Amino acid sequence: MNEQQQNKKALKEYIQEATEWIKDIGWPSFKNGEWLLIVVKRSFKAYYLNSNAQYYRRKYPRLDDDAIIKKLILVAAKNAAILGSLTGAAVSIDEIMALVVSLPSGGLNLPAQIGIATTALAAEAVVLVRIQLHLIANIAKLLDVPLDPDDPEDILLILQFAFGGAVAEQAGKVAAKTAGAATRTFVKKQISGKTLALLKKQGAKLGLSILQRSIIKYAVPIVSSLVGGTWNYLTTAKVGGIATKHFRKSQILRS
Repeated sequence: MNEQQQNKKALKEYIQEATEWIKDIGWPSFKNGEWLLIVVKRSFKAYYLNSNAQYYRRKYPRLDDDAIIKKLILVAAKNAAILGSLTGAAVSIDEIMALVVSLPSGGLNLPAQIGIATTALAAEAVVLVRIQLHLIANIAKLLDVPLDPDDPEDILLILQFAFGGAVAEQAGKVAAKTAGAATRTFVKKQISGKTLALLKKQGAKLGLSILQRSIIKYAVPIVSSLVGGTWNYLTTAKVGGIATKHFRKSQILRS
C-alpha cells in the first residue's frame, strides 16, 4: 500500500469517526454553526499537546523549521484535496442540488432533518477543520509559540483570517495598534478586551459558513469532486500560511 492509499484509508476512518461526532453533537448545532467551537475544543488540545517538533526535525533532518512547515502545509493540503475527492464520489449531484436553495441573499437553506448526503457533507466539514487544526498545532510547536489549548482565541482568529470577514479585519487593526507592546500578556489583554467576545460570537457564524461551503462546492455537475478537492487544498494551504504569519508575529511581540 503506497502513501496515497494509506492516506485515503486514514481519511475514510476519520470520516466515519466524524459521522459519529455528528450524531453526538446533534444536527441543530450544525444548523446554527455551534459545531465549529465544539470540534475545536474536542480536537485542538490533543493535537497541540501531542505535537512534537523534534519528531518532525528527526523525520526531515535536512530541512530547517521553515522548510518543515512548508512540507507540513503541503501534506495537509494534499490530504484535504483527497478528502474532497472522496466526498464528491460519495454523494450524487441530485442529492446535493436538493440541498441548495437559492435565496435573495445568496444563502443556503439547511434541511430540518439530516439525511445521508447531508451527513456526508457535514462529516467532510468536520474532517477538513480537524486537518487544519492539526496543521495549526504543528506549526505552533515548530515555532515554539505557547498556546492555551483551552482558549480558542488564536484558532478562531486564524480561521477568521482564512475565511475572511469583518472580525478578522477588526482583530488585525487591534493587533496593529498594540504592535509596540512589551509583552504578549499586554497584547493578549488588549485583543481579548476588544475582540474576543466578538470573535467567539462569530464562531458560530463561521461554522455555518464552512458547512454551507462544504455543500455548495459540490453542486457543480461532473467536476464536483475536482472543485471540492481544489477548494479544500487552497483553503488548507491558506490556513497554514496565515497560522505561520500569526505565530511569527506572536514571537516578535514576546521578544
